[in-house]
Amino acid sequence: MYARVWRVRMLSGKTDEFKAALQGLTEQAKRQPGYRGFLLLGPAGEDAPDTTIISLWDSFESMRESERNLLVTQALAHLYRFSDGMPHILERPVLAAFFRIE
Repeated sequence: MYARVWRVRMLSGKTDEFKAALQGLTEQAKRQPGYRGFLLLGPAGEDAPDTTIISLWDSFESMRESERNLLVTQALAHLYRFSDGMPHILERPVLAAFFRIE
């Protein structure tokens, strides 16, 4: 499994709009082969507007395919409206994972 990690510096007062835009992208992402889901981590506090999005993929190849079919380009266009500058993006293999969401 692979993760694409986006660090976004949110504009003040745009959190709800940002979450709505992300939900819109989720429907498109679910149709992508190899897409596993995402986590949206909020800022640590008022003075730290950084938000982190972690998308999970079955393989490096499926993560790359999301770039070729413009999912990443569309995501960047949406996120840019709510952020101060471009997001910082990392891609890493997932070494271990366990989720229990209730």
